[in-house]
Amino acid sequence: MTSERAQRLAFIATVALLLSCAHKMDEPPATPGSSSFPEPVATPAGAGAPAAFMPPTPAATSVPVGIEQHLAALKNSMIASQRDLRTYQWVETTQVYVNGQAKSWKEQSCYYGADGSLQKLPVASSPPPPRKFGFRGMIEESKIEQMTETMRLAVELVKSYVPPNQALLEASARAGNVSIDMLQPGQIVRLNFKNYRLPGDLFSITMNIQTNKLLAMSVSSYIGDPSQPVQMESQMRTLVDGATYTARTELSVPSSNMVVDVTNTGYRKMM
Repeated sequence: MTSERAQRLAFIATVALLLSCAHKMDEPPATPGSSSFPEPVATPAGAGAPAAFMPPTPAATSVPVGIEQHLAALKNSMIASQRDLRTYQWVETTQVYVNGQAKSWKEQSCYYGADGSLQKLPVASSPPPPRKFGFRGMIEESKIEQMTETMRLAVELVKSYVPPNQALLEASARAGNVSIDMLQPGQIVRLNFKNYRLPGDLFSITMNIQTNKLLAMSVSSYIGDPSQPVQMESQMRTLVDGATYTARTELSVPSSNMVVDVTNTGYRKMM
């Protein structure tokens, strides 16, 4: 296998790690005391949707009840989805774009094995590009190495945001860095956590407070300093049995003109 071919495969393998991030909600639920969402709490019978949250002052010493209710209800919904998704099989499609041009794509059949681990079987992929020799080939290999490293750093960065870290959510609330956007009054809200992990970053969760379903997540952060921005957008959908899954995730690194688009389709019950 040529070094260029090996580097391109390494680049695709790095991109595939994004799915472990995009599908974190599909992993086994966290044990009590872990750093992910707070543990589920029972909702009193007859209780309505949580009241709109007013950001606390910097002197606040605890997370406001409104935020806790939103996140606890979301955790309950995610646990149910984690269980239900293990009975499905689906197709994952990953596409890589550089400077707006499609560079590679691949499809994999995904399902959960008997041990609960996510299995991915290759279905189809784009052919390798023709090899370039000489000086042009050396430049091409150098670019591939740089893109691979940049994407690795971007994936690692996003994985530090998803799933949400309870301690960081609470710290944002105590610092007065949490706001709620009422996208559809009484139904859809977006929780925005500023300075969540890095100064100047933004982590947002969009959810339906009537169904307690996760609708979207987004990350606006950077690698090293703000001159190396990274954006991630994940859109969720709901299956007929009510399970929520990650329908699409887009990770972009503007400084490298790279975009990775991952879609999950064709969900069907396993026999």
